[in-house]
Amino acid sequence: MPPYCKVINFTPSSLSWLQEMILGDKTSLDNTTHQWKVVTKYYKAEVVLKMLQHQDVMDDSEDFSDTEAIVFYCDTSKDTLKNVETVWLKIKESSPAVCLLVVETATDDVKDKKEASRTQILDWCLSNQFELVECNEENDDDSDSEEQFDEKAGRQRILQALKAHTWSNLELIDDSEDKDEQADEDQKSSLLMEAKEILGEDPSFEELFSQISKMKDISNNLPNEERKAYAEKVALAMYKSIGVDSDDDDQPLT
Repeated sequence: MPPYCKVINFTPSSLSWLQEMILGDKTSLDNTTHQWKVVTKYYKAEVVLKMLQHQDVMDDSEDFSDTEAIVFYCDTSKDTLKNVETVWLKIKESSPAVCLLVVETATDDVKDKKEASRTQILDWCLSNQFELVECNEENDDDSDSEEQFDEKAGRQRILQALKAHTWSNLELIDDSEDKDEQADEDQKSSLLMEAKEILGEDPSFEELFSQISKMKDISNNLPNEERKAYAEKVALAMYKSIGVDSDDDDQPLT
């Protein structure tokens, strides 16, 4: 069973931007459950992304036992903060490793008594081990990579935090394929060097004949194109060693 990342929306606003940011543009916005293939420089994992409204959690029908990441998307009203607290009480026993509370913006310069200040929201986050993400925050650099070591800000931080998690089913990306390719290249270079040494400069027929077995072994271990080129060189060297010009085989016999 793959782990879950659950996004819970406490607002009437659409989260299509978040869904597209995580899954890419080619995703159906009509579905609420998606397979997310997480791929980073270091690992890959299969994760189920589920988009929920906070009302979906209130009736206790949602199971969070396999949930490893929770993203709360909220406005800054005090009523929403109360709903957040209620929903979190239903989830916290599952102990998701990644907990993000996302708002568009927060401020301590509150004009409306119904609004929670940034300090109040941050206090709740700290008390419940959530990270506060403010979408209007900007990054200090122009890089779009979420895999670099510098912590991102704003919306980019959501994806960076999710990819930084060690998902329970992750598979480390093995660089052995690159090493194997390099080993093949090294072997090919070694064989070509050895072949060049055998052919040398104007080897005698006896010298070539004594190396036939070795030349055959080299040829068998070369890639197809190099094998053909090597066979032509051997043939030309043979012709030359017995005093036949390379173009003589095209002349008619008399």
